[in-house]
Amino acid sequence: MDHSENPHLPVCTATQNQLMLMVNNPLPGAIREPSVLVVDAAGTETYYALEIPETELQAGAVIKVTDFPVDFGTTEKAFIEFLVKDASGDVYSTSDPLLLEN
Repeated sequence: MDHSENPHLPVCTATQNQLMLMVNNPLPGAIREPSVLVVDAAGTETYYALEIPETELQAGAVIKVTDFPVDFGTTEKAFIEFLVKDASGDVYSTSDPLLLEN
């Protein structure tokens, strides 16, 4: 199942050393365990767990991660990943491209 078009997932952008998430999900606790997967030009994959409390991942939240340790000068692509619990209680993981801004 392709969840990349899911309107409940956060809109995420990243600039040098900062990540911004705008949360749309109306379901409390529906998204959790956010992480970022970064792929550099050599194809090396690195995961960064985001220490964001689930209580902050609520509809309408705008979350800025200002100590984001990624150098986008060497980044080829990046993805934001979450565990998602839908309205029926099913849990799945999602991975969506992260918009990298200069």
